[in-house]
Amino acid sequence: MKKAYKVSEPSLGKRHAFTMVEMVMAMGIGILVIAFGIYLATFTTRALRVLDSQMQGQICASREMYDMSEKIRNAKLNTIFLYASGSPVTSSADRIDFQSVMNSSGVVSSFRWVGTSLYYYPDVSNITVYKQYKYLTGVSFARVTTSDGTVFEVSVQFKYPKYRGFNLTENEKLNGTFVTHVFARNA
Repeated sequence: MKKAYKVSEPSLGKRHAFTMVEMVMAMGIGILVIAFGIYLATFTTRALRVLDSQMQGQICASREMYDMSEKIRNAKLNTIFLYASGSPVTSSADRIDFQSVMNSSGVVSSFRWVGTSLYYYPDVSNITVYKQYKYLTGVSFARVTTSDGTVFEVSVQFKYPKYRGFNLTENEKLNGTFVTHVFARNA
């Protein structure tokens, strides 16, 4: 004879499911965790966007300063002249004229701060040909005499957005400055 197994009904003390209160609590905690995750992702994305903008502005300003420094470095030392408002000076110049050793015809090149932009004229007798440095908001040239010889200081200013700053006006942006010293290679 086969033995029959008896299936018993579970008592109320041995439940196999969650109560409605437990489900609501679990869903509430889950929604809070998801909301926090969305907030964190949004905040991180916004911060990275601003940091990327700051980094791009600094990289562009650095490239432009390197380009200027390289052109001055390849100038003949005795042909470099600094001007402020058209008058010869030794510091705080907004214009630098020079002859490059790459140009054997004696053509004078120039960096000039005009209005709100810096321009490079490879030949000052033809000012229709130029390169504009778009990312700089200021520039200053100076002649510094050291024991090693004459050094030219190039200081460039640029603007970049503040942290948490979107659609800022130019007055609300932060100012940055890069300074480098250039030895002319050719005396």
